[in-house]
Amino acid sequence: MQNRAGETALFRAAHYGKTETFDFLTEKILEYDEGGKKPFLQRKDGTTILHIAILTEHFGLAVKIAERYKYLVGQRDQDGMTALQLLTYFPSAFEAVQERGFLHKISSLGMYDQDSRFPT
Repeated sequence: MQNRAGETALFRAAHYGKTETFDFLTEKILEYDEGGKKPFLQRKDGTTILHIAILTEHFGLAVKIAERYKYLVGQRDQDGMTALQLLTYFPSAFEAVQERGFLHKISSLGMYDQDSRFPT
């Protein structure tokens, strides 16, 4: 079921950084085709679960989402913003940490070449 904004329980789990709930619900939609998964991964205004994980600064979950649903990295919301563009608003995503940061992880997925803003 979706709320008025088009959010499902999976979307809300991403919004609140509930990783265990997110993992459980993701397993429930594994066998759906891409069209069947879309209502679970994107709300009516175009915001995806990757967008919302970044907006709410759940960067660990955002990496997991980007690895599992690579095509969401280039999806645009109603403002025309991709998940990578949203990162520019969060300096904490670029801070040095023990592991490489979120930007390195998401860019290492191989979806973007170094000379382009667009998927390869």
